[in-house]
Amino acid sequence: MIMRIKAKHPVRNAITSTPTYWEKPGRALNELSEVLGRHGFVLDDIASFDDYQQSYRANYHLRERSTSNDPFHVGPETESMLVFMWYKLATKYEVTAYLS
Repeated sequence: MIMRIKAKHPVRNAITSTPTYWEKPGRALNELSEVLGRHGFVLDDIASFDDYQQSYRANYHLRERSTSNDPFHVGPETESMLVFMWYKLATKYEVTAYLS
């Protein structure tokens, strides 16, 4: 059964409460991954991007974190995605993220 992350789930607020401005977008994505992990979710995709671009947008599928100790065992999929965008400013990146 595919899980839907409900509108009132605390992970939604935790994601949108992360800082907006970052030195590098990869650091923002690491922080977002940690927030997801604290709430029992992981990215289902491997994040890969070139931070030399002026702007970027990606959608990452989410899974529930596995309860197994096997690193190759994944948890159940969800219907939600992490939407991750950035725009490069003069000295930093403006990052927007939310769960769909």
